[in-house]
Amino acid sequence: MARHSNAAQALENRLLRWLLLILAFTMGINLSRLLVQEWRLLHQGTILRQERRAVETRALEVQNEIRLSQAAPGIQRLARERLGFGMTGEIPVHFTGKTPPTEAIPIPIP
Repeated sequence: MARHSNAAQALENRLLRWLLLILAFTMGINLSRLLVQEWRLLHQGTILRQERRAVETRALEVQNEIRLSQAAPGIQRLARERLGFGMTGEIPVHFTGKTPPTEAIPIPIP
């Protein structure tokens, strides 16, 4: 087998070094992309867990409202809160602001 000259071996070594450098660079880029994707997935998982907890809490509230609305006192309460109804002889009061004023004047609803 013929032996390469020193110039050919130097060129071969230089090409091999460049090839290894390019390979290491592309592996570094792929590794960084993988780490960024993993971080995004972990962050998205955290957000989804928080949303799931909120949905479960709301589901319990809805179940309690359904259970309460099926009983007579619950129906009365829902009619008072949501529809502004009142019992015979009562005067329903409607507040227009978010917090009721200290001196509220009841307005009869016909």
